[in-house]
Amino acid sequence: MSSGVYMSKYFSAKAPICISLLSLSKELRKEISSLNDSAQYLVKNTSSDLNKVLISKLDDLSTKSAEYIAEVETLKVDAKKRFESFYGRKRWIDYLIIANLTLIPLVLTFMVYWTFFKK
Repeated sequence: MSSGVYMSKYFSAKAPICISLLSLSKELRKEISSLNDSAQYLVKNTSSDLNKVLISKLDDLSTKSAEYIAEVETLKVDAKKRFESFYGRKRWIDYLIIANLTLIPLVLTFMVYWTFFKK
C-alpha cells in the first residue's frame, strides 16, 4: 500500500476530527498572535517607561554631581588657603627660631663676660 492511499483513507475516515483539529489550530494561532502582540505592546511601554525614568534619574545625577563638584572646589580652595597660611606662618616661626638660636649664645657670652670678666 502506498502512503498516499493510506493517508487518503485515514483522512476520509477521520475527517470530522481533522476539521475540528484544523479549526482548533487556527484558533490557537490567533490566540498566540494576540498574546504576542500584547507582549510586544507591553515590552514597548515598559521600555519607554524605563527610558523616561532613566533620563530623569540621569538628569538628577548630573545636577547633584555638579553641586558636589562645586562644593569640592570650594573646599579645595579653602584647604589651599589654609595650607599656604600655615606654611607661611611656619616660615616666620623658622626665622624666629634661627634668630633665637643665633642670639642666645651671643647674649649668654655677653652675660658671662659682664659677670665674670669685667672689673
